[in-house]
Amino acid sequence: MQTLWLHIGMQKTGTSAVQTWMARNEARLFDAGLLYVRPRKGLPASGALAAALNRDPPEAQRLIAELLDRVRKAGPALTDILVSSEDFSVSPPQVAAPLLDAFAGCRIRILVWLRRQDLFAEALTKQWIKWNGNQAQDPALLMRKVVAPLLDYDRMLQAWSDAFPQAVILPQIYAEDLPGQPPPDSIAALLRAMGRDPLIPSDSPGHRANVSPQAALLQHYRTLDDPVRVRQANRRLMAQGPDRFAGRGDLFSPADRQRILDNHAASNARLRARWFPDRALLFDPRDPAPHPGHASGEAAVAAFRAIYDAE
Repeated sequence: MQTLWLHIGMQKTGTSAVQTWMARNEARLFDAGLLYVRPRKGLPASGALAAALNRDPPEAQRLIAELLDRVRKAGPALTDILVSSEDFSVSPPQVAAPLLDAFAGCRIRILVWLRRQDLFAEALTKQWIKWNGNQAQDPALLMRKVVAPLLDYDRMLQAWSDAFPQAVILPQIYAEDLPGQPPPDSIAALLRAMGRDPLIPSDSPGHRANVSPQAALLQHYRTLDDPVRVRQANRRLMAQGPDRFAGRGDLFSPADRQRILDNHAASNARLRARWFPDRALLFDPRDPAPHPGHASGEAAVAAFRAIYDAE
């Protein structure tokens, strides 16, 4: 029996690195019996399918029909179908029903990575600033209206479980970049969760994408009025060395981060009891630390300006 794997995110849990690597290696994965679904070949994931399921049912049905045809033509050598889009985790689970109904004869597995709420909220805020430049002027409103509803993971998993009792929900804990720990490896984590360990590339820890900039860069981005240029220059800066210019746990104050954690302590206790009973702690309480060679805020902004001004 074939297995449909629905990787629903969440955002800022290494999804871009996973999706970019999968897209680059889809032919090799297919030869190994794993179909990585990309409805639009110019994009690395299944965001177009998630968007159609949300807003354009006829287009969604067309994309699902194309996918079923590919699966049928592939024959019994195809054992796994992987659909990946973090857009699913920010939508009501019912939007995925047409996709899961179409694969009713398959095993259904839903994968999602959960990140400590304060670090997740901070990463989403950084993404918003990076994308909006000086239009990103009300982080408190973003937290209240957009981010806060995403932080109750217990409620989110319960909603998916209720919507799809025929599916097996497989939540995972995102591995932070912590002192004394191996570097995060999102590609390996996904393939292991699928039981596809032999496909893990030897260099998988080195694959990075969409890395969060350090706080000093974000403060500078909020002074700039050309968001497209900001994003382009940020992308080039991170390509020079994400460990030099990335930042985690450096935007929110300790009091703000503790407040977020306190607000979700009860929900996290339920989450651990139901979904992670073997974990003594749901999330590692340690905070990320800068890598050796991490650039100062001034040096990071100067490096960014050299790129931004040259474009």
